[in-house]
Amino acid sequence: EESSYLKEMSVLLETTARNVGSWLAPMHFTMFTNKVVVALAARFLSYVYKCKRITLIGSQQLLMDCQIVKEAALKLPSLGGGGEFVRTSASQASMYRKLVEKEFGKVENILKMLSISERDAAARFLSIFPAGSALDLQRVLELKGVKKSDVQAAVEQFHGLKEKSR
Repeated sequence: EESSYLKEMSVLLETTARNVGSWLAPMHFTMFTNKVVVALAARFLSYVYKCKRITLIGSQQLLMDCQIVKEAALKLPSLGGGGEFVRTSASQASMYRKLVEKEFGKVENILKMLSISERDAAARFLSIFPAGSALDLQRVLELKGVKKSDVQAAVEQFHGLKEKSR
């Protein structure tokens, strides 16, 4: 279910995109929307990391919220040109969609990690984030509320799996 906060944020994003789009040339508007997506996903993730503990239900709600924000971000390129629907080339649209999927995919994967058990956390983390660090795994487990001793064991398992994969 979409909260009033997310509805308000979507409207604000659309309004801002229309206003900025009316002032910028199409090339510059494309750069603007790319930067907005990167910043939006990074900000969303930073707020997730600021939480002390996220329950399974909380992670599911955050995942739904993330998908709503992602959908709003996907609409941005069409809102340039002062609110008129702007046609973008197929390659531009594809590149933009890939950027949105990549940036919000990181956030979605972190939130999905919150729903797995601690036992196989290191292996699952490596399969989802092959370039992920032990610090990233530690942050996810701390968000789940895992005990420090279990976090340390998972981090050690992560290092062992990382060594084997080299």
